[in-house]
Amino acid sequence: MNTKPYANYQLGSRGLRFLAYIIDSIVLWIVIVTISRILSANAISSIDELILLKETSEPAVLEKILSLFRKILIYYFVTYVCVQWLYGFVCYPNLRGTLGHRIFNLRVIGSDGQILTGVKGGSRELLKSLPTIIYILVFLFSIASMERLIANIVRIEDLERISREANNNLNLAYNFFVIIIYALTFVIFFLWKIWLIFNKDKQNIYDLILKTYVVVDQDSVTRPQNSYLDKNDENPTSIT
Repeated sequence: MNTKPYANYQLGSRGLRFLAYIIDSIVLWIVIVTISRILSANAISSIDELILLKETSEPAVLEKILSLFRKILIYYFVTYVCVQWLYGFVCYPNLRGTLGHRIFNLRVIGSDGQILTGVKGGSRELLKSLPTIIYILVFLFSIASMERLIANIVRIEDLERISREANNNLNLAYNFFVIIIYALTFVIFFLWKIWLIFNKDKQNIYDLILKTYVVVDQDSVTRPQNSYLDKNDENPTSIT
């Protein structure tokens, strides 16, 4: 006897889920970039002014630019986390999934066979975005480290004597953090996405954690009795 939560549904195809992911990524990117751009307008303007001075090679100026860039990245990080969570909080209980799921006739259900609550939907979107969140945090750490290194250079009186050594140190630090950032992000992103290919229930790691499933939402599907939609939709088999 099939006791899976999706017993009365057909699992969504990996191809449609990928297309839904692309749609969601585009929508979220536009919203996040717009909001973070507004919040960090003053910092961006200050960086533009410093660049126009044509003295960006000076340690003091470079330190100021990095400080402003870190501020912009913090705004972006806070915006990213909030928008991702709110997107899931609003979409999952109202659209049975994300906007991408809705477009491609998919829905997300929990272990009880019901659509997700707002809190669980927001949590799913945050877990889905974990590789990007880690990337931003590591990048912030790298910028802070670069700032400390440049600050030490600025405090040294004989800049000419140590300029070559300082540049070498900066290059080494930059290359090290770039390697760490991309390696860590690649590993997590790879695990987050590759799991879907081998999992028989077509679950990503975040689906396994939250015990959720992506299924087809169509007229021919037999809906579970006493489901959320049967109770709340006047015509539960239609998609409006």
